[in-house]
Amino acid sequence: MGSGLAVFYVGTTLAYTLAAVAHLMLFYRRWDRLTRELTRCAWILHTGALALLVLRTGRFPAYTIPEAAVFLTWLLVGLYLVYDWRSRNLGAGVFLLPVIFLLLVAGAGLPRAVPASAPGPAPPVPVAIVAGHALVALFALGCSVGAFVAGAMYLLLEWQLRRKAMGPLSYRLPSLEGLDLWGHRCVAAGFTLLTLAMVSGSLFAGRLWGHAGWALDAKLLWTLLTWGLYAGYLAVRRYRGWGGRQAAWWSILGFLSAAANYLVINRFASDWHRFDL
Repeated sequence: MGSGLAVFYVGTTLAYTLAAVAHLMLFYRRWDRLTRELTRCAWILHTGALALLVLRTGRFPAYTIPEAAVFLTWLLVGLYLVYDWRSRNLGAGVFLLPVIFLLLVAGAGLPRAVPASAPGPAPPVPVAIVAGHALVALFALGCSVGAFVAGAMYLLLEWQLRRKAMGPLSYRLPSLEGLDLWGHRCVAAGFTLLTLAMVSGSLFAGRLWGHAGWALDAKLLWTLLTWGLYAGYLAVRRYRGWGGRQAAWWSILGFLSAAANYLVINRFASDWHRFDL
């Protein structure tokens, strides 16, 4: 990471730290204007970091974990700012901004680990195909983050309603029905995108690695586990009518599985399928 890009990255991370703290303070008091301005400033710095990254690498930012972290978090915060602009509601940011901070720190801070059994140079695959596959996979992860945020907000609001102790943040959150629907739509979209990513990846995996052993790679198996979790969520919701608290916990479990695959399995357990190509 070049010095200029490193400065933008550190500045962005620090700005998101302040924005996350300001969002968490909404549990206790109204700091709406300060919270919005900190988040917007962080996103502007983030945009600069993303632009420098693209100029430096000359490619779509999805080939390494730090690149993917910069792009995905930039996209998620941008969507959140649009949501807040339309609804004037900062509730989602209370849960989203800490996740953004953790993704940026983990993406930049985890050491690169290349297994001893990693394969040698692979036959060339068209850049557009790889970038398209990576983009679909990142969007699937973004939907997983959205489902997590909806599930966390649902559990907080439902817990406060049961205790009949509504805090300042509770009045900023959508209804339980709205959060349940939000979570369901995020899971459905993420499941569809994850399926497309798996199918598109399998189309060029043989050409890329040239060996059947790639199908038993740890990352691919963990991806299949995550896919199964989301498939189970959709199945029990459709055929058994599950929703509410159970669905919220399930969406959080799905996010934890996806995050573990992205940050841990991809780095330390995958012999074939790694971001750091």
